[in-house]
Amino acid sequence: MPSHLIGDVVLFLFARHAKGLCYKRVFYIGILVIYINNMNSVDNNCMNSGIKQKLMIALGWFFVILGIIGALLPVMPTTVFLIIALGLFSKSSPRFHKMLLNNKFFGKDLKQWEQSKTMSRSSKKKATVVILISFGLSIAILHGRIGLQLMLVSIAAILLLIIWRIKES
Repeated sequence: MPSHLIGDVVLFLFARHAKGLCYKRVFYIGILVIYINNMNSVDNNCMNSGIKQKLMIALGWFFVILGIIGALLPVMPTTVFLIIALGLFSKSSPRFHKMLLNNKFFGKDLKQWEQSKTMSRSSKKKATVVILISFGLSIAILHGRIGLQLMLVSIAAILLLIIWRIKES
């Protein structure tokens, strides 16, 4: 699978397996983002480029906020949302794009992703530890609910598989 599709796949998997409306809404917003990013010049006649730019900036901030929430909550991805926001800002706002790339917490990893679509081994190890701890705690909290526990184990396994299949720098 090409590495640039990983975010779309993860977003799809979360939306598909989530029982709550929140993930499904994020999935539909993701589809809207893909549509906006793929607009060609014919579509621009139907939509003012200023409106498109403002919409992309608003969606970019929406995904930054989701990424921040994802850093605090288990089962919700952080990196996927930040990569989507980075893509939106790269097409709509050089200032916000640069702000994300220069962020002291995740800017280095986003720069690396943008330049080479790779991930460092240390980032993979950190992501693996966070996934194992957060999913382990979630599974422990759901003691006795085998179906939900199996779903979490499956999602964690898919995330780990995706992360370790990304090329290393």
